Amino acid sequence: MANSNKEKYYSANESGRSTHTLLDELDALLGRLEGYNPELAKSILACFGDLTLAYQSMQLDSQESHSIQTQYEYMEKRIHGLSFQIVKAAGGPEKYKALRLEDKHSPADAWWWNLDELNRQKNARSLKRSAIISGIVIGVISVLAIVYQVFLAPPPEVRARLQHENQASVYIETKDYAGALNEVEQALSYDPQNYSLLIQKGVLELVLGDKESANSSFDTATSVDPDKERYYLERAYNEVILGMNEEMMADAQALLAINPQSPEAYMLIGQSYEQQGDINAALEEYGKASELAEEQQKTELIATVRMRMAMLMQMAEMPTMEP
Repeated sequence: MANSNKEKYYSANESGRSTHTLLDELDALLGRLEGYNPELAKSILACFGDLTLAYQSMQLDSQESHSIQTQYEYMEKRIHGLSFQIVKAAGGPEKYKALRLEDKHSPADAWWWNLDELNRQKNARSLKRSAIISGIVIGVISVLAIVYQVFLAPPPEVRARLQHENQASVYIETKDYAGALNEVEQALSYDPQNYSLLIQKGVLELVLGDKESANSSFDTATSVDPDKERYYLERAYNEVILGMNEEMMADAQALLAINPQSPEAYMLIGQSYEQQGDINAALEEYGKASELAEEQQKTELIATVRMRMAMLMQMAEMPTMEP
């Protein structure tokens, strides 16, 4: 072990604890992890920092050292898996950051002192999955509406329109919004009064910064169907898929102003709070959406909302609600 590494290790681990001792200590600390406990969170992170320094100083050339390597890698995975619980035990992201500033031994890029960023990435991936599921629900509804004409020998123009719609979805997944807009416009050439396509066109134009064209598309859509509730719902669903959180929240609030009993509006508001990392507010809105969806017997929406709630409660280490 180089002298600089030795000095760094013994400075951070003045008790001279062995790697085996640190592994056992960390295992015991993680076993006590529950609820709010800043001192425990600090001890876990400090212990893992000492363990990492000790592990990095080892020569992995013996059977014993390889055994320690396996145990260390297991502890790494446990810290990753318990990232939400550790930040929660610290008192939340801000207090966790304060603990990070107090640490004097770990390197600045120590990943275990950046669990708040790891949690943000986990939340982002989770919300993306939710948006995909919401898109699937919309897709199911759309398929039911067009199943007759699509699967019973649809005319060539219908097949061509659907091909362009599918290609637009592919472009959206790869964030090629200009390509998606081109496909939607070609789909509209076969069905100029298609309400859903007109709304999708307008939202794509918004995300591309062409507000004038977007307003024109929205005006055309409302001339086809003046139902404002449908208008804001269609816009918000498209904004979810495109990651337009602020616009989605505004349209969801507008939808709620029109229909205070709209479970879809509460679900969308919950998704917006989830995107912002406000889990408690998101759960509150999802709870309202679930109750209203159950009252209105919207089974697909009930399943989607309850799945989101279960995932969030697991992240926050909260008790799961009874079905």
